[in-house]
Amino acid sequence: MRRTWISLVGLAFFQGLTAIAGGVGLVAGWITPGEDLLEGSPFDGYVVPGAALLGVGVLTTVAAIAAERRQPFAAPLAGLAGVAMIVFELVEVAVIGFNALQVVYGIAGLLLVALAARLWRAGATGSVVPRSRVPASEASPTS
Repeated sequence: MRRTWISLVGLAFFQGLTAIAGGVGLVAGWITPGEDLLEGSPFDGYVVPGAALLGVGVLTTVAAIAAERRQPFAAPLAGLAGVAMIVFELVEVAVIGFNALQVVYGIAGLLLVALAARLWRAGATGSVVPRSRVPASEASPTS
């Protein structure tokens, strides 16, 4: 399970931090994909899509931090973050059309869901009880 935790943390940090950067870039106008891509969409600009991407990035980064700290809610939160990224990418394809980067982040979202599901199914909460907190009746005998 250790490798699964490490993989989940690394993937979630990568996905979360790059989504935050992309979201901030779109909202601030530093990234300008072209207004022509939005023709026929419900968006007048990239502020709303950027804010949505920023939200996905924050959610995923929080999941990465929770997983790094082995919080009991980390696996379900990471799974939710993966689903959020998949939904974001599907909506993006529907609104502006296909781009290869959408495949990369869609697969990253799927991998995040798969890793989270593996941890959740295994009942891996990541919590570790320090030896000093283990009741004496449950502690292993010392020689």
